[in-house]
Amino acid sequence: IDLFSAIDANLKYFDDANDIQTIHPEYHDLIRKNRIAIIAEFMVWLSYFETVPKWNPASEGPGVNPKDKALGLFQMGVLDQGDPWFPGTNYSRSQLLTYGPNIDMAVKIMAGIAKKKGKIFLRKGQDTGFFWAPILLAGKHDSSNFILDKCRKFKFD
Repeated sequence: IDLFSAIDANLKYFDDANDIQTIHPEYHDLIRKNRIAIIAEFMVWLSYFETVPKWNPASEGPGVNPKDKALGLFQMGVLDQGDPWFPGTNYSRSQLLTYGPNIDMAVKIMAGIAKKKGKIFLRKGQDTGFFWAPILLAGKHDSSNFILDKCRKFKFD
């Protein structure tokens, strides 16, 4: 699965997030194709901060769960699967080290967070259930300003 298809399949949850206009101020005025594109841009820059070296689908890091590794572009773990508010994935370790499954799982988790919490950005000390430190507001690794700057400069075709 590619990033655009994964977002398209879950667009309703992104559209309904209370803070989606943080990513792009005119989000709700954009046509569907451009809403998908701006969320894709957001996800691309999120993955930039998640992987070392940058944008490496074979990246492995320590997982939040000591029995699991953080894998691929979005640092997904096998044990991250199965939560009822982001169902639909059952990927192996080796699959999560490839583009499609890692992207699919990341988008489903992000959409699930938007569905459950009503927002994309979570705040340290106020929210639980976050997956990505670069977009945990006021967190140690908060890179949201950089990511949002990239999104706001995004040029639609």
